[in-house]
Amino acid sequence: MTPIELVLTWFAVIMAIGHFTLMWLGDTYFSSFGERWFVGATVGYTFFVVYDSLRANAFEFIMKGRMLLVIPLIIGLLSFARLTKYRWLARYPIAALSGIGLGVFFGLNIRGSILTVITETVKDIVTLQPDPISAIVTFAAVISTTTYYLYSGKYATIFHSRTGKLYYVMRLGRLFMMVSFGYLLGYVGVAFGLGILTGFFTVVVKRPVEALVRALQGLPY
Repeated sequence: MTPIELVLTWFAVIMAIGHFTLMWLGDTYFSSFGERWFVGATVGYTFFVVYDSLRANAFEFIMKGRMLLVIPLIIGLLSFARLTKYRWLARYPIAALSGIGLGVFFGLNIRGSILTVITETVKDIVTLQPDPISAIVTFAAVISTTTYYLYSGKYATIFHSRTGKLYYVMRLGRLFMMVSFGYLLGYVGVAFGLGILTGFFTVVVKRPVEALVRALQGLPY
């Protein structure tokens, strides 16, 4: 790490700490400056990444004669038409991206996200694996949770209407959902928060302090 890199590292540390103080001190000039610096740097870096990606994946190939790449390039540039009075032109790249994205998503994930779950659930309830209680609870959770998302006015009344014969099946599915969401929120939220704090103190505090101490001691850093 060169001296200029050490100075820039400590400048980044000060900006990070300033933005972090928003949680305790509220909106101050220190936190606002750190926030604006972060947003500006992120936007600038994003434009650089986008330009580098276009250069490597489009411009260089077009210059070599692959002119068909001009078509997706133009379609992508039409997204910026929303900034002009010809806003309707932006519908084409959005439609293309949405259609392709949904097609790829369903094509690649329908087996793993839907068919595999149904197959494993039926297999477990038939074989009572890994144990009878787990198999029965899993089967009940899958079936009852599925009924919660039946929105048909003709076929879902028996689940969603309070006078429906299977109303409590939907309520059971809702209970399973609330338990799952609570577990995910608690586990993932705590793990994610601790990960952020650990990364913050490691990258923003520990390493810059070690580099500064080694620099003051005349050691290589």
